[in-house]
Amino acid sequence: PRKGRAGRLGVLGWGGSKARPWSAGDVELAVGVAQRAALALTLAHRQAEGQQRLAEQTTLSQVLRAVSAAADLDQ
Repeated sequence: PRKGRAGRLGVLGWGGSKARPWSAGDVELAVGVAQRAALALTLAHRQAEGQQRLAEQTTLSQVLRAVSAAADLDQ
C-alpha cells in the first residue's frame, strides 16, 4: 500500500509468469514506480482541490459583484 497525507492512496501489484525472487534492482524499480505514482496521485488531488477553490471563489466574486451593482442602483 502507498500512503499519502490523506491515508492510503492505492495498491500496486507486480507479477510474472514464473515465481522468482526479486533482485535488489527489481525492488528499487518497484519502489521508484510506487513513489512516482503516489506523487502523481497527490498532485492530481491538489490540482482538483485548487480547481474547486477557484470555482467557489469565482462564484463568490460574481455574487459580490451582483450585490454591489444592486446597492449602486439603490443610491
